[in-house]
Amino acid sequence: MIGLLGTNPEGWRLDVLSASLRGRAPCRALFPWLFATEIVDGNQSISYDSIDLEHGEDGGPYDLIYVISLGFENLPETLYKLKLLRELGKRGTRFVNPVETIETCRNKVSMTLGMISRGVRMPRTIITESVHIALEFIRENRPCVLKPITGLQGRGLIKIPDDMREGDVIDYVSYFQARFGKDVIYAQEFIDHPGYDIRALVVGDTVVSKMRRFNPEGWRTNISAGAQPLPSQDDVDGIAIEAARSVKGEVVGVDILPSRDGEFYVLEVNAFPGWKGLQQVTDLRISDAVADYLLSLI
Repeated sequence: MIGLLGTNPEGWRLDVLSASLRGRAPCRALFPWLFATEIVDGNQSISYDSIDLEHGEDGGPYDLIYVISLGFENLPETLYKLKLLRELGKRGTRFVNPVETIETCRNKVSMTLGMISRGVRMPRTIITESVHIALEFIRENRPCVLKPITGLQGRGLIKIPDDMREGDVIDYVSYFQARFGKDVIYAQEFIDHPGYDIRALVVGDTVVSKMRRFNPEGWRTNISAGAQPLPSQDDVDGIAIEAARSVKGEVVGVDILPSRDGEFYVLEVNAFPGWKGLQQVTDLRISDAVADYLLSLI
């Protein structure tokens, strides 16, 4: 039995993956809020929709669960859901992506350190709780981008341009730390680029699709921020696969930024990648490729 774990019962990825698996393997949509952990007389059981996953009659336990999304919004929720997945893993459930990958990609600090340890090229970055140290970095590397360490879909990004007044820079950094940083400041140099970045979808050890994301209205290149998907022939497959390996990812989206001088920089790895934009630039049915990979694991 394959579980498709997500937070949107009407989600597009849930629909297309279910269609790709239909007739090939039993599968079921799963939602985080229907799981429960119960402790009785020192014994722990995990149920889904009030059915014990180990002894129920609903096809459990699951051989494999593909995690479409988990809806991380705050720390207590995140800690609970990650612990739940780990407990299910102890009972023999295989996750794609692995819990370790989800945890690493959720935190830009862990993700950055993982990629750097594998030699993946990233923009110059500072991670600190000190406003003083952050300001020194920004003065030397402007323009810079401030990024929430747990941000999603480009939310919370703040660009500090070359010509911003010193007092305004201090206000921006202080606001960012209070609003998004949760005391941690994550700042990167802004790479001068040709107006687009590249999203590559890695499935197993293969890039199954990639696109250029071009936003004529601003510098953010997320599809959710208004960017347009365009076909990509960029030679970045090796970079994307190495970035995926650095976080032990199996089905991940890798965001790569080309500089005007011909270098490629990895910005991040996404453990819950969408592919609606990618599907627009390829004839390959991406959900079939993901389903093929999941089936190869059971």
